Amino acid sequence: MTPPLGDVAHLGHVELLTPDPDRSPWFFTTILGLTENGRSGDSVHLRTWDDYEHHSLTLTAHSTSGIRRTALRAAGAEALHRRVEEAEAAGLPGRWADAMSSIPTPRAAGSRGRALAVLVVALCWTVVLFDGLDLFIYGAVLPGMLGDPDLGLSPGRAGDLGSYATFGMLLGALSAGIVTDRIGRKKVIIGCTTVFSLVSAVCAMAPGLGVFGVARFVAGSAWAVCCPPPSPWSPNTPRAAAATS
Repeated sequence: MTPPLGDVAHLGHVELLTPDPDRSPWFFTTILGLTENGRSGDSVHLRTWDDYEHHSLTLTAHSTSGIRRTALRAAGAEALHRRVEEAEAAGLPGRWADAMSSIPTPRAAGSRGRALAVLVVALCWTVVLFDGLDLFIYGAVLPGMLGDPDLGLSPGRAGDLGSYATFGMLLGALSAGIVTDRIGRKKVIIGCTTVFSLVSAVCAMAPGLGVFGVARFVAGSAWAVCCPPPSPWSPNTPRAAAATS
């Protein structure tokens, strides 16, 4: 039987044997930038940036070095069972084992999982909409701000104020991966959306241009941090579209 195209989605985690269980985790975390995500027995589980699985690499103490296991992630439950049937038909030994995962994958949970994925993507796009609304409102009220003699706003200063939010988005985007890996995406989205909403209100009540500019900078930073793609909750097929549209 010819293997259906796409049954194997991508490489999963890899388990390496190491005779130096103390220095090996240090090398992968300090030099290569992985983060430790748990331990079990003689094994240390490490995770790369933005990996939606529990771990990308497992280091297991052993008398020698080598590769003990290489995992492949199937495109879905049906694809997994097809590959298992093919392996059994070829006489390859194997057994079912529970994989470690810190994220329950709703894409394997039927209609409820798909509904959750749609909800998460919709909420994330709502956050994106808020940022567009913020930029639109600034452009709409700018003529009135320029005409207010109490503000003393010049066209050049108005351009600077408009760029503060964009500069904040740059810094926020650069730190987004580190922040979301450290504390989790749900907390980041909730926290940064709250901060974005509060400082947007500060912009509306700002007593002067200084406070207004700082608030716009913080709003841009918060919005950028809370916008990593929600790929762990997205269904397999449209995941790229949901994350990059």
